[in-house]
Amino acid sequence: MNESTLTVRYAKALFQVGEETGKTEIIRKDIELLYNTSKDSKEFVELLQSPIIKTSQKVKIFNEVFSGKLDTVVLNFFQLLAQNKREQFFSRMCFNFLQLYNQEKGIKEAVFTTAQPL
Repeated sequence: MNESTLTVRYAKALFQVGEETGKTEIIRKDIELLYNTSKDSKEFVELLQSPIIKTSQKVKIFNEVFSGKLDTVVLNFFQLLAQNKREQFFSRMCFNFLQLYNQEKGIKEAVFTTAQPL
């Protein structure tokens, strides 16, 4: 299975859990936080992608950093990814989740260019 198919499937599964539990908006906010963290923190990405750090250690660090800040659905989702050795795809899954959320909610992204700053 290629990376794109894999990450879309996990994103869809997480979105479905959000719909079933009524936590879609909470999950979106958490995933957006994690996606932005992955864009802003080289260390976070290195942690996720490191073959040297054991999966159990990655989950422990993730929980220590984000426990109390993220919903349990998202914490459990990361644990599932780690158990399945998919944590290196986490940032892409976050991106795909946010794209799916926007698509399902009818949200369009736009870039505005103005002559003067707004």
